Amino acid sequence: GLVGRANAQAERRSAGLVAQHGRAGSEVAGVGDRDIDLAELLMRQGKWEEARQEWLAAGELLSQSDPRRITCTERLAAVALKLNDRMQAKRLYLEAIGIWKLLPGSEAGAVDAYLGLADVQESEAQLGIAIQNTKKALWLESSDAKKSAIQERLKTLREKFRSGQAPASPEPEEEEGGKDETKE
Repeated sequence: GLVGRANAQAERRSAGLVAQHGRAGSEVAGVGDRDIDLAELLMRQGKWEEARQEWLAAGELLSQSDPRRITCTERLAAVALKLNDRMQAKRLYLEAIGIWKLLPGSEAGAVDAYLGLADVQESEAQLGIAIQNTKKALWLESSDAKKSAIQERLKTLREKFRSGQAPASPEPEEEEGGKDETKE
């Protein structure tokens, strides 16, 4: 369910920080790193409100041109989802995607934002749009193992869509990358 996928995203995010910086987050010198590390730890411990506060603090410390803003915003969205605030989660996932479009370079954060947005859309029975955003995540992901997991997720969404578990809406056509506007 949504909780399991949010936990998986937290694990991917931790691995993504290591991959992005070439070492563990606590070893990366720079503004906001302590807050990011603490926020990740709090998420792993299930301390959602405290994690939210740390993500907010980290985001306030980062400059407007820092691609880690994508991570902070995406993680705030994941926390909002854990706190059952789907509207806030959706808004924050869209914001993270918007930041990524202005500051490319943190595809891992964009992948997680598209997948999180798709989770929210699935929970709202918007399967066609969830499929479109899952495809965007698949296109952005560089890891074959992660692509495989996203393809499985896409397969499940398509099966639900075809079985009529959502209101009638056309499944989006195959597209390259995230060229289209992200649907809400």
